[in-house]
Amino acid sequence: MESLILGMPIAAIIVAEIEETGKIAIVDGAQRVMTLAAFLTNQLQLSNLKTLASLNGSYFKDLAPSRQRKFKNTSLRTIVLSEKADDRVINEVFYRINS
Repeated sequence: MESLILGMPIAAIIVAEIEETGKIAIVDGAQRVMTLAAFLTNQLQLSNLKTLASLNGSYFKDLAPSRQRKFKNTSLRTIVLSEKADDRVINEVFYRINS
């Protein structure tokens, strides 16, 4: 969260489109997505921040409106694998990223 608040980039989120259903599956970045959702819905309290230590103990609702707006407008890099990517390709991408 601190990196995003500071405007620093984070690793890309990789998703795959499931051809049969048209749904999107997260290949890499599920924990980041869940953490972002928890923070934005005030279910996550900031802690262990080093550069912005004054925000430790804060929820999203506690941030200044300008900081909330900047956070909400932050672009996240997302890579969408082709709907032609099968389970073998998706698993290979996951393995390579996490090894």
